[in-house]
Amino acid sequence: METKKVVKVDVKESEKIKKILDSKNLNLIDKNFKIRKIDNFLLFPLVDDAGKDLKTKIKTKIKTKIRIKYAKMEKRIKNYNEYFPEELREKLPRSFDVVGDIGIIKLSEELIGMKKEIGEAIIKSYKNIEVVCMDKGVGGEYRKRRIEIIGGERRTLTTHKEFGFSYKVDISKTYFSPRLAGERQRVAKQIKVHERVLDMFCGVGPFSIPMAKRAKEVFAVDINPDAIELLKENTKLNRVDNVFPVLGDSKRVLQGERFDRVVMNLPHSSLQFLTSAFERTKEDSVINLYRFSEGPDIAPIRKIADKSNKKIEKIESFKLHSYSKFESLHCFDVYVR
Repeated sequence: METKKVVKVDVKESEKIKKILDSKNLNLIDKNFKIRKIDNFLLFPLVDDAGKDLKTKIKTKIKTKIRIKYAKMEKRIKNYNEYFPEELREKLPRSFDVVGDIGIIKLSEELIGMKKEIGEAIIKSYKNIEVVCMDKGVGGEYRKRRIEIIGGERRTLTTHKEFGFSYKVDISKTYFSPRLAGERQRVAKQIKVHERVLDMFCGVGPFSIPMAKRAKEVFAVDINPDAIELLKENTKLNRVDNVFPVLGDSKRVLQGERFDRVVMNLPHSSLQFLTSAFERTKEDSVINLYRFSEGPDIAPIRKIADKSNKKIEKIESFKLHSYSKFESLHCFDVYVR
């Protein structure tokens, strides 16, 4: 708490007075401090250079009775790392994923002993976060995050919103990356009304559901039963009736079916499923493939296409975001003749 010059006003008049104090020609509220409530009054923190003739300046704009005084005010925390000593801040992660109202953070070995303090600091700093989880890595057949709750409520189920869609996600049972929101929107916008789409690793449906708004039909496959159950809930939540959930291994299901587009969001091992994807493509189709790699290397894709007797018209590739020191997530739009 710091001592600040403040304007004390009645709560009933506070909204009107706040607009005047915050107007362009006055701009008197110090945004670095929180507004404080005492009984039926609000204290608005004032900028340091408010000036000696402050009361006169305000009274020309405000007819209501106000008081200018000094009071202890709480500083507004802009980043969770401000709760820690300066020498420690450089070691703290600068960013973390937010899924719904759950923050997911990765911590180095030297910070694990402070995990509870870091979790609570994040809860205090961000109003939109109710749970903080430590990410211990992704693994297993279902590619799930191994997580530990280190702050806030004791739950892993949330509702995530992006581009007008809502998704129920249980981060302990299914994998979900908020970082791909823009990419999911990009692919959805490519969809033509006649398209039959195969989403080979659908998760809770963040690719499938936006695509379904444009496509003829979307077959959404996942080997994780929890993902499929949440997908079914999410199709109802988003009012789509042309997504068909399929529980099973993408290499084995829907054999003999052909699609205009195949989405392959399994970056660690998508190449292992590319032959199966080619087997399910029509002529003049598109494969949206995601892969962790050092660079946009298209040679492995062309090699698998040759073995599958598929002709490639072109491959467009680009980097989405960094993944590790050497690897990044790349998207490859593969156009099949």
